[in-house]
Amino acid sequence: MTLVQCADGRSLQLHARDGGITVFMNGEALDLDARPSSFGQHYVGPGGTLRIDDRFVAFVPKGDGSWFDCHISAPDASAPR
Repeated sequence: MTLVQCADGRSLQLHARDGGITVFMNGEALDLDARPSSFGQHYVGPGGTLRIDDRFVAFVPKGDGSWFDCHISAPDASAPR
């Protein structure tokens, strides 16, 4: 798992899986599928979108644009690359 810290003390966790990533936030799990990207990694699904570029994370769950200023804070061996 990789911990992501965002503004206002919010956080989420990322778990790389075959063909995508699972985002854990607020007691929910959101599965997103990998998509081709000209920079970083890009993941999308019916529940939202996630983009990772080095330690910067852009995360927008469907209907909730309040996640901002997100960065990987605890990279580990299983971190998405």
